[in-house]
Amino acid sequence: MKARSGWLFSFADMVTLLITFFIMMIVLNKGEITRLQKWSEVQLDRSYDHLSQQLNATALDDMFVLQRETKGLTLDLRHPEAFVRGGYALEKPVADGFEKLAGLLENLPVLASPHDDLPPAIRRYVEKEHYKWVAAIRIEGHTDQSRIDPRSALRNNWFLSSMRAQSVRTVMAENSTLAPWLAISGYGAQRPIRFEKSAEAQALNRRVTLTISAGFEKERGKEPNPESD
Repeated sequence: MKARSGWLFSFADMVTLLITFFIMMIVLNKGEITRLQKWSEVQLDRSYDHLSQQLNATALDDMFVLQRETKGLTLDLRHPEAFVRGGYALEKPVADGFEKLAGLLENLPVLASPHDDLPPAIRRYVEKEHYKWVAAIRIEGHTDQSRIDPRSALRNNWFLSSMRAQSVRTVMAENSTLAPWLAISGYGAQRPIRFEKSAEAQALNRRVTLTISAGFEKERGKEPNPESD
């Protein structure tokens, strides 16, 4: 009986070795992904410092509030005359501000290709696993709590907020090379920064927010390249 079941011990040893091997591979892979994430965070930190200095130097920090958040960088427009009630055309001072901002964002570190700046070990992993650097600037439109006349061509606040974001995108795209990175979204009145019903609070809620994100994403449909070890 012992002779017949002896193969089970060898089989169990082999299974144990395979499990150990796969656990080691998972741990090593997770370690590399963590290094990619940390490197990406450093680039966002650099971009935050760079943009903060530029906003201060051009006095645009009076119009835009820059914050470093977990999702990236956010720029909140804080101008009480950004949009007239029910309108989506940018007032001239605000349009000029976005034109200047577009020029500053063109030189943002996270929008540049990081390939040459990557440490050799990280570069090899990126090439082997087919990761690519993806950066984006999302322009989010917002409205106050006032309802849109259903007979209006604007239809509702969702549409109005999207049109405000589009107005900003048009100004930035026409005055810079940022077009490939720019995307828009509209949130209507769902994300107010002021909840009071005063005219001042509602004017501040008629705004746009820019969110700048960047990081590595794996390209779909590509197998790891063993020659990049």
